[in-house]
Amino acid sequence: MFPFHPPGMTVRKGGAKERRFAICDPKSGREVSLGTDWQRAYTRWLDVRRASIVVPNPLRVSWLIDEFSERHRPAGNKKRRLFSKEVGLLMQRLRDLGDPMVDELSETDCQTFRAFPGVGPVKVETLIRRLRQIWRWANGEGLIDRECPWLARTQETQIRAELAELVARFLPENTLQTIRVMAVADPANRDGERQDRVSLSTAVRQAARDASQQMQRDGRPDLIPALRRAELAWFLDVYASNSAGVTSRAELLLGHARIEHVLELRAKARTRKKLITWVSDASDDNGQ
Repeated sequence: MFPFHPPGMTVRKGGAKERRFAICDPKSGREVSLGTDWQRAYTRWLDVRRASIVVPNPLRVSWLIDEFSERHRPAGNKKRRLFSKEVGLLMQRLRDLGDPMVDELSETDCQTFRAFPGVGPVKVETLIRRLRQIWRWANGEGLIDRECPWLARTQETQIRAELAELVARFLPENTLQTIRVMAVADPANRDGERQDRVSLSTAVRQAARDASQQMQRDGRPDLIPALRRAELAWFLDVYASNSAGVTSRAELLLGHARIEHVLELRAKARTRKKLITWVSDASDDNGQ
């Protein structure tokens, strides 16, 4: 088998499991045999693609994504499906941005991209990394000559931002306001910061413990180890980013108390079962 079937490449069955590859020469219109080695055939196909493709001017980001996906597809069905899904989501969100030109794409567009609903806060960083990969490829191909203006956060940074927003729900509003002011304050004007940091750090740790208890009730014990690491610096980073127009779009839910709810339903089910058994036994006794 071969990794994928590039558009315009002819694939014919040979003897046993052999495959023969061919391509139509764009100048002569005649079919050119590319042999039985897929990698060599693919390299030749790439050369023909580069020489024959018409690059639009002005150039849209969506064109780069589409061209990259035509030339490169991962081997293996699972990876290929994931690749197609990511490219599809990326194209959809770029259309929501107005299908921007390469020369016009900005850092502000990245912030807007993060604000779109329905992708998920960590997943959206995967899409941004995919765009950066395609951008690097386009630079290497000589299709564009500027650096990608979008930067992806690391997954750890994103998770910290989400957990900070979660813990913030257990902090008093005046404490949150103090943290916000500290995050954007000029270092030269931070009078009494050391004392504030001690009290604020204590408040954050207490709020993190309260959030951990809520997560236990909500059936999310997987978040508790990360919550135990929560510290004031997470909040300062988040609010400093927010002041620059960057939001984490946390999607963690609180207050569902799923474990308590399940236990309550089980208790009701046991009570109902005992009641049915008691009624049944009482009917049998009356029948006798």
